[in-house]
Amino acid sequence: MTSCYSDYEASFVIGGQAFSWIASFLQDQTQQVFYKRCLSEVPQLLFGIPQGSVLGPLLFLLYVSEMFDIVAEFGFTSHAFADDTQLYVSVPAVSCQEATERFVAALNGFVTGWPAVG
Repeated sequence: MTSCYSDYEASFVIGGQAFSWIASFLQDQTQQVFYKRCLSEVPQLLFGIPQGSVLGPLLFLLYVSEMFDIVAEFGFTSHAFADDTQLYVSVPAVSCQEATERFVAALNGFVTGWPAVG
């Protein structure tokens, strides 16, 4: 298992058979396209979750869960529905500059703190 899997195993206390089952679901994924009566080659997929899968919504929530920690760390509030997330803050007009700076810092936190893939 890669370190990314290990991070999630520790964060969500998913272990044993359940963890092995989820990890095996995400490994060795391929994709093929049928277009104009022709089949494409079958490449190995390095990222993503099969669309329409039963585990898809749960795995997406596990992946983005750290985002909500980063948002709270910078004093913002967030709201999520499916794959749409809103980040918001309410401040007096005199605090707009400070709020904007915190927002930029939060965005940098997303970029540098986001879980590594692989």
